[in-house]
Amino acid sequence: MPRGKGDRVVALLSFWPSPWDPILAKGYTLVELVIVIIVVGILAATIMPRFANRADFDQAGFHDQAASALQYARKIAVASRRYVCITGNTTGLSFQLDPRLPESVTVPPTCSVAISLPGANNSCGTNKICPPSSVTLGASSFYFDPQGRASATTTITMTGQPSIRVEQGTGYVH
Repeated sequence: MPRGKGDRVVALLSFWPSPWDPILAKGYTLVELVIVIIVVGILAATIMPRFANRADFDQAGFHDQAASALQYARKIAVASRRYVCITGNTTGLSFQLDPRLPESVTVPPTCSVAISLPGANNSCGTNKICPPSSVTLGASSFYFDPQGRASATTTITMTGQPSIRVEQGTGYVH
């Protein structure tokens, strides 16, 4: 079969690499880079202000820490068969235990032994959790009996977060 002039042109063009060949296409185009920079800029402008205000995170963290500490105090009361007293004021929540057997305790108990909380903030004591400066804590005082029941239905209020409620009959913390 004779070859024509057009075949030589096709052969010559097929010799040169195509920029659309997936093997040769490496890197990003300028358009792709500009779009990525624009998207990252938009995300940074909308998300970064949330991280600038740490007070919201501190409030949520203290709320969770207080609820966990109250649940822990209830479990200590049941496990050790002792009364556990919780006292809350503007400086924080403190947790103490009455070392006497429950049969010899007159209500209200006299709690004198500090309970070491796991992960406690040592700057304010091992038996106390202190609120951050952005949280104002309301005053409250109650105790858990050896069966885990609270002495009274108690609501612990704090700024910026929902209240923590402790039910009297069951000691349920929510």
